[in-house]
This record gives sequence, structure tokens and C-alpha cells, in this order.
Amino acid sequence: MKALAADMDMSSSDLGRKLAPADGDPRRLSVDDLVRLIDATGDLSPIYWLIEKFAIDDEARQRRAQAELAKQLPGLIALLKQVGVGA
Repeated sequence: MKALAADMDMSSSDLGRKLAPADGDPRRLSVDDLVRLIDATGDLSPIYWLIEKFAIDDEARQRRAQAELAKQLPGLIALLKQVGVGA
């Protein structure tokens, strides 16, 4: 946490309060904080979550899930055979 906070140019206690604010705590994670967090960690999952939440309709989400399932299904079937399910 200390290294991450340092990379974001803030104290670890400040980062902790922003990530898990108590009721009534005025410190909140800002968009600028989020950008610094993504820069520091390289983790793009917050961006993907925002896209999922606001920019992708249900039909597109379902198509993507079907495509992902089609990609992973052969591997899942092979694993099930290895453990003796459906053999």
C-alpha cells in the first residue's frame, strides 16, 4: 500500500481513506486519483468495468459472453474429461 500510495503521490493513509471511506468522510477517490491508480498498477480492469457498466448494451454483452464461452469451452471439456466427468 505504501509503494502504491507513493507512486500515486499521496500518503498511504490518504489512499486507504479514499479506497474505503467511512460514512461522512469527505475524502473520495477522484477521477484523477483513478488515473494515477491505473498508471501505478497497470491494471485496466476499472476501465473495463466502466465500459461494461455504461457503454455496452445487454445484447453486445451477451454476444461477447457467447464468444468467450466458445473460446473456453474446448479447454473446459478437456479438463472435465481429465477429472472423469462425462467420460
